[in-house]
Formats: sequence, C-alpha cells, structure tokens
Amino acid sequence: MYKVLLGRIGLTSTLENCRIQDMLLTVNNIIQGRAPSSFKNLISEKRTAYSLHGKFNLSIPEVNTTRYGLKLWRYAAAKYWNMLPRDIRSMAGSKTVWKKIQQIDFHV
Repeated sequence: MYKVLLGRIGLTSTLENCRIQDMLLTVNNIIQGRAPSSFKNLISEKRTAYSLHGKFNLSIPEVNTTRYGLKLWRYAAAKYWNMLPRDIRSMAGSKTVWKKIQQIDFHV
C-alpha cells in the first residue's frame, strides 16, 4: 500500500531508503575528504593484514546496549556501507558512487 501511494505522487524510494542513501553519501564524502573535519571521527576504516574483502571496509563500533546502540549513526553507517557490493565500495571517494547507491533498494 505504501509503495502504491509513493508511486501515485511520483516517488520511487521510501523515506527510509532515502535516509540510508544520504547516510552512505555522507560516508563517501568523509572518505573523499569533502565532509567537515569533525565528521572524520564518525567512521574508521577496518585494518586487516589480508585483503580478502577489498578496500574501504568500515570498522563497526561496539555498542553498549542493543536498544539504543544499534540506532547510532556510526553503527548504521558502517553496517550499510559494508553491505554495499565490493565494486561500489572500491569506487569510494569518486563521484560515480552516488549514482550507484541511488540504484540500490535498501529494503530492511
């Protein structure tokens, strides 16, 4: 029903999907160095001795509580960024990433 109503007003994406896409755009801007310096502390690249999962995997922060901790921007941003296909993550920092992210439906 919700998707039908969105279609009637000309929208193709849910509000939740738009928020996730905006979050991933912010992560890409942080990686690009185009975000404010205070944002750089919100994400950190996962460092491993092996390159099994490609570049630009983010470290998912530990949370103290599942009630509020899983709703943190830092946690959600890292989780959704790591869920992106490897070919999109490997383009991190480029402007074409945004077009690729817009094509993904993050139905959760």
